[in-house]
Amino acid sequence: MPISRRAVNMALQARIFDPWPVIDRAGYHRTVEGFLKARMGLKLEWSSKFAVPVRLPKDREYLARLLMILRPQILEKAEQERDAMLCYCDQVRLLEDGLSGLVDAGYSGTIQGGLQSILARPMIGLYMLTSLRAAKVRSAGGLAFGCFWDIAIQLRQPGEDIGRGS
Repeated sequence: MPISRRAVNMALQARIFDPWPVIDRAGYHRTVEGFLKARMGLKLEWSSKFAVPVRLPKDREYLARLLMILRPQILEKAEQERDAMLCYCDQVRLLEDGLSGLVDAGYSGTIQGGLQSILARPMIGLYMLTSLRAAKVRSAGGLAFGCFWDIAIQLRQPGEDIGRGS
């Protein structure tokens, strides 16, 4: 199932409003308007505030304050995206009982962690490699495995069962 990190992060805002996952990703160097569109799919009525250039990580605090001000508009859009996400997940049978998983070209488990939260169920993620951040999916019952390099296996406690095939 093709799905974007932006779509998952925005749908997740309907469940838990938290601007930091949107802000704390890799650097960004454009306008506020571009940031809102690229990271949240948000296109608002134009304001001169949106023409302001921003640079991440330098402008993290400014963007966090702005997103708090825009919270009502963000939540309205997030609820629409969450509903569309749930409909899509139903169409691809991700809401059915049983084990579900995903294959992700990423490495940190962001999409998997977001989906686990939105769907309130653990998943198995298969990655080219995993970073330390991918181990976070375990707190919600999920598993993340890297094909070529897997930090989760290196973090495993002696005797801990982290799943077959590891």
